[in-house]
Amino acid sequence: MNESLGIDPMYQLLREPNLGDAAVRDVVIALSTNLALRLHEQLRVFPENKVLLIPILRGGLLMYPAFAKVFRSAAVGLVQIAREGEGRKVIYESLPQGIQPEVILFLDPVAGTGGTIERAARLARDRYGARKHVACVITAARDVRGSLRTEEVSLEGVSTEEENLDGLVIPDLGERDAGDLACLPAKGPLLPNAFPIAAFEQFHADDDRAKTLRSELIYEPILEIARSNHFLNILDLGCGAGNLTKAMAKYADNVVGYDPSEEAIDLARKKNDADNVSFTTLPPDLNRGKFDLVACCMVLNSTHEFEGVVELAAKCSAPNSLQVWTVLHPAFQFNESQWRARKCISPANLSVSFSLLPSYFDEHTFGKRLGDLALTEYHRPLSTYINTFAKNGFYLMEMREPRAVDVSPSIVDYFVPRTIMFVTRGPLTQENHSEIVPNYKNEVIK
Repeated sequence: MNESLGIDPMYQLLREPNLGDAAVRDVVIALSTNLALRLHEQLRVFPENKVLLIPILRGGLLMYPAFAKVFRSAAVGLVQIAREGEGRKVIYESLPQGIQPEVILFLDPVAGTGGTIERAARLARDRYGARKHVACVITAARDVRGSLRTEEVSLEGVSTEEENLDGLVIPDLGERDAGDLACLPAKGPLLPNAFPIAAFEQFHADDDRAKTLRSELIYEPILEIARSNHFLNILDLGCGAGNLTKAMAKYADNVVGYDPSEEAIDLARKKNDADNVSFTTLPPDLNRGKFDLVACCMVLNSTHEFEGVVELAAKCSAPNSLQVWTVLHPAFQFNESQWRARKCISPANLSVSFSLLPSYFDEHTFGKRLGDLALTEYHRPLSTYINTFAKNGFYLMEMREPRAVDVSPSIVDYFVPRTIMFVTRGPLTQENHSEIVPNYKNEVIK
């Protein structure tokens, strides 16, 4: 009987044969939290900002959120290792530069032989030469500890004395891939990963008016913000096919496009070849506090989890950085089919092309068509957006209602705004909040 099984009774649940994917994920997250708390106590002699977390892709992502919550000031890097004959090779690494960690924690839920962790440790040692290397696992075969010791890596886990049966640790996660479990949504995806991106891009490619409107009316105001300064790191949150991502590349040292859709990211990579642009489906909050500009274009009105998207932006944003949010204007509903039938908008046909929403204050969904595409949009009043920004430490700097004629005289003017753009700054810290935002509740109104 493994003594470590008595540490956490939840570990026994992994032996249940009929445990569903979501339940396995939740158990591993809970076990990871307890393990992280235990390690945090053991490592308290080290400054927390001298700790580096390295989730080993993809399974390590399942443990990462728990460790990130406990080690709040830790840096984070990513490593992916693949088998090469009897050995291992690094096929991807994104390790932070300019830091000198004293402790490196490698996150990998299941260690059968320890070979993957050994290879990651050699890479990290060559890069940093840290004083202490710790492999953090949920379950490991009993031979792993001795194997890691040769690489001067200590082993900490929920259960580290399991049997290795033909390369398999029992219990592990069954036939499940830990990386797939890490990508299971807790409340549904934050962004619409089932969005018909190929058909959407084809529509804009075939329709010159729609393509020009997207470029001039939606992208151009965002690019004006991007041109206002040279940014170190820009995040395009919900990048789709990467059109805006590529356009922002000339205004930053590094631009990352994130989208949960593999189809969208594949399309973005095919269309973009700039050296300072990358695209990923990996959660961007792995780079916590990295981005000095976050652009979120036409995303919040396309997802039911918009609060989660704003929270994600707060995690990714560097302190006191800029964010640009563009959504459909919540005061008006645009009738695309009527506009396309009449070819233009004029005072005479304005009433059939635009209409005031009958229930502005009530959050609801409505359908929108782009050619043959039927899309679902989410209506929220302005106060919902602004209050959610404030809740996450974002201070509203500016609000714009772009008119087509202002950015491109070739486009017919709109008599009511179609989109609205918010420019925020944040997230505000406890230290700088009082300097930037006056606390009106403490002021005497005369």
